Amino acid sequence: MPRPPLAIAAEIGAFGSEREIVLDEKTHRILLKVATDDLAVAIGRKGQNARLTSRLIGWRLDIEEFKAVGADPEGDAKRKLVAALGIPEPQALRLVKAGFVSLELFEGVEAADLEGAGFTPEEASDIISRVSARAK
Repeated sequence: MPRPPLAIAAEIGAFGSEREIVLDEKTHRILLKVATDDLAVAIGRKGQNARLTSRLIGWRLDIEEFKAVGADPEGDAKRKLVAALGIPEPQALRLVKAGFVSLELFEGVEAADLEGAGFTPEEASDIISRVSARAK
């Protein structure tokens, strides 16, 4: 008698906290993605842990490295500049790509510096005035 997927997930849950479990009930296969640090333990010496777990639960078990969706530092910086300065997203993205990822980095920056980074004189003046207004 096949085991319910929740029981299977509970049994293989010991492979660490950072994981993803994909169940295919039709083919009785499980794809277990575990953190890099837990990969060796999950697989075991010469695959012994994986084989024993597979026999125990009665399903085929495939184990891979879990790749967490990382943070988006560029997107985060862009959103913060949009919120802080009230500028359009494309303009904030241009600032981030020019290295201005936070308001603190504008200290000592003049409009001419932004013009050198590809901003028009109007854009540069507007950005500097918005940064100055935030600093007060």
